Amino acid sequence: MQNKRRNAVKIRVAPPIIASLTMFIGLSVAQASENCSNSTLNGLYALSASGFNVVGGVAQPKAIIELIDFNGDGTLTVPAATVSINGVISRSPPGGTGTYAVNADCTGLVAFGAIGGPTWDLFIGAKHSSCT
Repeated sequence: MQNKRRNAVKIRVAPPIIASLTMFIGLSVAQASENCSNSTLNGLYALSASGFNVVGGVAQPKAIIELIDFNGDGTLTVPAATVSINGVISRSPPGGTGTYAVNADCTGLVAFGAIGGPTWDLFIGAKHSSCT
């Protein structure tokens, strides 16, 4: 069985509207001078995001915690996800899928589910970096 690296991802989204989320990943393998590719992301990552949905002009708090398993080839699976919207907690069943594309400059895009599903910008940081 392959030993997968575990990495943490933290996303903060400013209120009042979540128009799009930005994913920032700090990797010990991605150095500032190195080129990135789809194979740069290979393993299990944790995603944490929070912000607000605006429904009928009223801001509702939203929080997400999700595990994302990047396969190193531009495909991903989601073994677990929990979302809280205005205090109502739901869990997604395991097995969600998606795709990603990483550019040589360590930026990219992540798309979940079928065409038209949520998409996020992706930034891969240098060794032990973080985004707050």
